[in-house]
Amino acid sequence: METTVQDRPRESGEWPRLLFMLLFAFVMFNVLSVVFVALLVAQFVFRVASGEVNARLHRFGAQLCRYGAQILSYITYTSDTRPFPFADWPAGEAETD
Repeated sequence: METTVQDRPRESGEWPRLLFMLLFAFVMFNVLSVVFVALLVAQFVFRVASGEVNARLHRFGAQLCRYGAQILSYITYTSDTRPFPFADWPAGEAETD
């Protein structure tokens, strides 16, 4: 039996991926943008008040950037691995200047 172009998404499971892609796109462009702005404000206030950046916020910002990159990789088909909460939260330290 020959597979037609219309049958491929049903057989390959692309419909569930589309739902996840839409969910992650919503998270990326609505939720993460609010968190990034809150992080920006908090880090700015901390820097003005103490003269240096908060190490925990700095590390969280780096992890948040990696999470955003994972989402973009998934929704652009660069990666087939679903981001958090289906995988571990990105770990690691922020880059130093």
